[in-house]
Amino acid sequence: MPSDEEEKLHNFIEDKILVVDLTNEIKNEIILLRRSTKLKLPDSIIAATSIILNAVLFTNDDHLLNLS
Repeated sequence: MPSDEEEKLHNFIEDKILVVDLTNEIKNEIILLRRSTKLKLPDSIIAATSIILNAVLFTNDDHLLNLS
């Protein structure tokens, strides 16, 4: 990867990526999702975080697309 592309990528990640801690509210939502769906733990973490943060989740994962 050329250094200018690497710098652009680094800047994009720095500006656009948010790391979210698993709060108790998110953990509780994860548990609810695991109890009520067939989602695996990683998918439950992603879905619960999106639900609690009221974030739009873009995915092509059939399991998450059919969550409603």
